[in-house]
Amino acid sequence: MKVKLPCKSRQNPYVHSFKKLLLMKLIVMLLTVAFLQVSAKASSQSISITKKNTSLEKVFEIIHQQSGYLFIYNNELLKTAKPVSLHLKAVSLKQALNTILEGQPLTYTLLDKTIIIKPRNAPPKRLY
Repeated sequence: MKVKLPCKSRQNPYVHSFKKLLLMKLIVMLLTVAFLQVSAKASSQSISITKKNTSLEKVFEIIHQQSGYLFIYNNELLKTAKPVSLHLKAVSLKQALNTILEGQPLTYTLLDKTIIIKPRNAPPKRLY
């Protein structure tokens, strides 16, 4: 009686290629997920500030240190602003700016890594 054992050389030659392909797909998928997590973290800058009666210039300096965003503003414009008291903990950059400029005669525009501070437009006056 002869017993025939399966020989490895007779296996499908594409089995190893298929396993390699699956492994490569898995690696690409994991790298994509990792990069998306890093991207999401970078886009949501976290700002924490606790100050009392502080000038906007000082507050903008703190935000610059925490986020790396540059501020462009006219010094004369900041003289019209009132000092602010803040207690912000781990809020987004936009939330922080909205809170800081609330009740101020100023507004902001985000452009790449730059924040432009400008006067708040008054509502248009009626001519009649």
